[in-house]
This record gives sequence, structure tokens and C-alpha cells, in this order.
Amino acid sequence: MKENSKLKPLITYVIWLICFLLIQFCWEWVFLKFHIGDGFDLQKRILFRMGILEIIMLIFCWGFNHFYTHEKLLFKKTFYLSFLGDFLIVLYVIVFEKNLSRIHAPLFCLVTALLIACAEEFIMRGMLLPSIMHHVQSKHTIWKGIFLSSFLFGVTHSMNILHQSAYQTLLQMIGTFLLGIILAVIYLKSGNLIMPILLHGLLDACSIGISTSHSTTMLNNHGNPLGTFILFVLALLFLATVVSKKQQGKIENRFNL
Repeated sequence: MKENSKLKPLITYVIWLICFLLIQFCWEWVFLKFHIGDGFDLQKRILFRMGILEIIMLIFCWGFNHFYTHEKLLFKKTFYLSFLGDFLIVLYVIVFEKNLSRIHAPLFCLVTALLIACAEEFIMRGMLLPSIMHHVQSKHTIWKGIFLSSFLFGVTHSMNILHQSAYQTLLQMIGTFLLGIILAVIYLKSGNLIMPILLHGLLDACSIGISTSHSTTMLNNHGNPLGTFILFVLALLFLATVVSKKQQGKIENRFNL
């Protein structure tokens, strides 16, 4: 039976955000207090700290979803095949591979990026997106799910203003919102959370890896105007694939709307 609380998605997000900040603070205190990862160089130590934090958040999200949100995460045995999704995944694999020689600790970078993607996709697409669709009932349930979950995804990255300019943060928030739309559409159409995790992880691997190599490309982050424009065009293309009633009917059946 569907619950009628329209506030449940917002409550889920607020509780997750507060717990994320508390867990991050506690983990960084423990990390520094007990000199964890001192055997690594600086960049590996940062990646190691980030990776363990994401593992902790994954465990928290699993428990939070089990006891409160109650959203079923979908993992189909088959991968969703689409020109746009497959193109982006292949593109980011190529970008990462082409920059391997310039990326410091590429394996650390890739594993950390995938852990970040797992944790963020768990909460944003795995929990919040379906929660919004299930509890914010309207004629445009799917659209509200896509846009509201993507908006919250963008808002979450506003915290980056603590270590970068307001302009960069604003561009990143817009870019992350657009990326959220793409990832939401992929999950809705595939019914497989692995797909957005894979694309998100590859994108973050490029972003983290190339930024640590002190080089930039239009593909490696959302904090530049060209990258944001490209994401805008891609978001429109992905949204166009869910306009038809036939596609929306498939999504409604898949997510029991």
C-alpha cells in the first residue's frame, strides 16, 4: 500500500543530508586523530579518506532505506541498451584511458569514483527519485520525480562553496542538476541502478583523475560553461526519450506508480 505523506521524500533528504555532514565530520576527525592512511602519499590519502566515507554512507543508506524509506532498488540482470547512454559510457571510458599516463594513482581514483557514485546514486536515484514519484501524486508524477530529485542533487553540491568560488559552485550546481536529469532518465528507462552508477562513476573518475593531473577538458567537470552547455543539450535529448505515453506507461509499470 502506498503511503500518502508528501513530505516523506523531503524528510528523507534532510535526514540523509544531516547524517552525511555528521558522519563526514566524525570520520575526518577519526582519520586525522589516528593518522589513518599515513603510509600513502597526499593524493592517495585523500582518495582513501573519500572512499571509506562513501562505504560508511552506503551502509547508512541501506539501513535508512530498510527502516524508513522502503524503496525497492532495481537491478535487472540485463543492461539497458540505448545509443545515448552507451555513447556516454564509451566516451568516458576513452577519456579516462587516454589520460591514464597523467592520472596519479588511476586505480585509487577509479575505485573512489565508483564508491562515490554508488553512494550518491543509492540516495538520489535509488531512494529519492522513486520516493517522490510514490508520494507526490499528480498527473505529472514522472516529471516531478525527475526534476525534483535532480534539483536536490544539485542543491547538495552547494556545499562545495566552502572550497571554491561562488561562480564555480553555481555552475557546478547547474551542471549537477542537468546530470541528475540524465541519470534519472537512465534509471527510469533501464530499471537497473547499475547503469547510472557506471556512468556517474566514470564521469567522476575523469573529473577526479584529470583534475589531479592539472589538466582540464570540457568533459571532466560541470564547473565550466562549455561543459554545462553540453550537459544541457544531453539532458534535453534524454528527456525527449520519455515524452511519449508509451514510454511513461512502461516506467509506471516498472515502478508501480
